[in-house]
Amino acid sequence: MIYLRIGEIVDERGWNIQRFADETHLSYPTAYGLYKGRINRIDLKTLDSICEALGIEPGEVFVR
Repeated sequence: MIYLRIGEIVDERGWNIQRFADETHLSYPTAYGLYKGRINRIDLKTLDSICEALGIEPGEVFVR
């Protein structure tokens, strides 16, 4: 199973969900779903936004 590490990475940065949403220009519900790992599909534009805001590469987001 593949899952997203976004919540872990956001926590490592010391950010809350609202800051994550603001920095990535995502809606709060989308940011919350990504943070909690409840979203099972991710758009490439969204992934790019997340990587840019968090200063990471796409491979760091996923764990198998």
